[in-house]
Amino acid sequence: MLARKDLPWTDLSNPFFKYWALQVGFLVLAVLLGGLTGVLLFIFQAFIAIWQLELVNYVEHYGLTRKHLGDDKYEHV
Repeated sequence: MLARKDLPWTDLSNPFFKYWALQVGFLVLAVLLGGLTGVLLFIFQAFIAIWQLELVNYVEHYGLTRKHLGDDKYEHV
């Protein structure tokens, strides 16, 4: 979208700057509330959240198998 508007990726309208700021903000909040333990717990829960998201993505796209009914038809999910 920035390229279509003839803007560089460093333009402040790039939404990824907001995402990076939110990540830094939550890490700072974890440090303020829990110190090193808070940061480690935050990173651990982020790892678990990403792992579950990717697991669901895999099952929805590649892990499901359905019985072939013939005539290019498969059983309902």
